[in-house]
Amino acid sequence: MIYRYIFLFFCFYMGYFSVYAQDSNTQILSNQIQETGLPYIQNYTPSDYDAFDQNWSAVQDSLGIMYFANGDGILTYNGVSWGLIELPNQSTVFSLASDEEGRIYVGAIGEIGYLEINSKGQLEYVSLLSKIGKEHFDMGRIRSIHFTEGEVFFTSNTYIFKWDGVKFETWKNSKYSHLFLVNDILFKREEGKGLMEYKNNKFELVAHGGLFSDKMVYAILPYNEDFLVATKDQLYIFDGSFFAEFTTNAPKFFLDNTIYCGVDLKDGTFALGSLKKGILILNHKGEKKVILSQKGLLRSNGDF
Repeated sequence: MIYRYIFLFFCFYMGYFSVYAQDSNTQILSNQIQETGLPYIQNYTPSDYDAFDQNWSAVQDSLGIMYFANGDGILTYNGVSWGLIELPNQSTVFSLASDEEGRIYVGAIGEIGYLEINSKGQLEYVSLLSKIGKEHFDMGRIRSIHFTEGEVFFTSNTYIFKWDGVKFETWKNSKYSHLFLVNDILFKREEGKGLMEYKNNKFELVAHGGLFSDKMVYAILPYNEDFLVATKDQLYIFDGSFFAEFTTNAPKFFLDNTIYCGVDLKDGTFALGSLKKGILILNHKGEKKVILSQKGLLRSNGDF
């Protein structure tokens, strides 16, 4: 493996990304950098990987090879050299995800497919577009991919596609409606309705989910037996019945800022990426462990 645990910080519009590597010997134990030491961060620029200056997603396979959703296609990196897999329509790739068997699925502009080893032993892109009706070719950008119960969900601002390995099932989607998979539960935030859960082959509003009818949800993460829900400037704990505000000791991080993404880390902390102030890492009590920013760590705080 290139890194035992990784969390990638993307500054999409700034033309580079950073890799934060966390292994069993790296623990963030205090919010004082002087006491904890700096985490290992390697910055890569377009001149390093010789491709488009925007990257949107990343996965790592069982051999440690990294795959990046890039404006020119799918970047690959084995720790030494870079490669590029282009799509048939030469479009930007926006989402990548690996299933339990290690197959990497790909979402792009007007393209859905996966990566497969061909007869020559080379990795190539296999399109699933022919399995989708032409009336759905206006899908636009496939922004996220999720797996649940042997099915693959692809999401764009226009449609939600479910692939069972043989055929697609399609639902209309609305703008700013994102999917999140947490503890095998698929959530959808839909503008004008709120936070919904996928049940019995349809999406249903969760209890008090209307709270998010006019609030974008940028991340949903596991929190013990509950869920941590992040909007642009507020965190909530959802226990399945109620939403309670989750307070932190880093209120300034949320002021004049937008939380854009989040991930739960291997040491039990949460990393929240933002558009203006870098990355905030919190523990389950809402205590700031560290803020990773432009000060000697990242090439930018993510502002665009």
